[in-house]
Amino acid sequence: MHNFLHKILVFLLVFQIFSAHCCIQHERDALLVFKAGVRDIFNRLASWRGNKCCDWEGVKCSNQTGEIPFEIGNMTSLESLDLQMNNLSGTIPQSMSLLYSLEVLNLSYNNLSGSIPTGHQLQSLDDPSIYSGNPNLCGPPLKMSCESPKNDDNNDSKSKHAGDRDNWFYLFIEFGFVVGFLVVFFILLFKRDWRYDYFRMIDSGFNRLHVLTALALERWSAERAYRFHRRLSLC
Repeated sequence: MHNFLHKILVFLLVFQIFSAHCCIQHERDALLVFKAGVRDIFNRLASWRGNKCCDWEGVKCSNQTGEIPFEIGNMTSLESLDLQMNNLSGTIPQSMSLLYSLEVLNLSYNNLSGSIPTGHQLQSLDDPSIYSGNPNLCGPPLKMSCESPKNDDNNDSKSKHAGDRDNWFYLFIEFGFVVGFLVVFFILLFKRDWRYDYFRMIDSGFNRLHVLTALALERWSAERAYRFHRRLSLC
């Protein structure tokens, strides 16, 4: 009894997603096939006869195809779901990853968009044809990545601007170095007293460096000789 009502609920929910405003022949035939395949012990499908399937009990027709409802994730016993070519729109709800018993899925040739949910049973349904005909879908198992090309362009543009700023920065440093060198050069060229002081300062610096180096070498040699004589005295 529970399984029977569950099957009816599943079928009617799916049927309401893509049913048309008037009774379409192939959908009416599908309902009759479904009726013939279940044991209607309590005669709940007695009204399912005649051509006007929109008047049948439990069947609702509308002129909108709508979206896949989030509540479909509650049908954990659902094994097969075929919604191909029904002009469905919107995203595929993440709740579909909770359909642990789902073995057959077909959402091809609709107007679905966004990323394909991942996780649980949907991981095993990795045939790209399941989602074909939905140009705005992205993510595995499709080859289209969900990364926005616009964002990539923005990142490339930002990187380019950052590179340009770095180039200008180093260019200004080099320019400043050249200008500073030329200023010093011309000052020394035309100012004799400045030139004399400059070279005297350089000579003084070299002399000091020479003296410090000589003292350091002498100190190092003395320490080395002291250590050598100490080792000899210990032997």
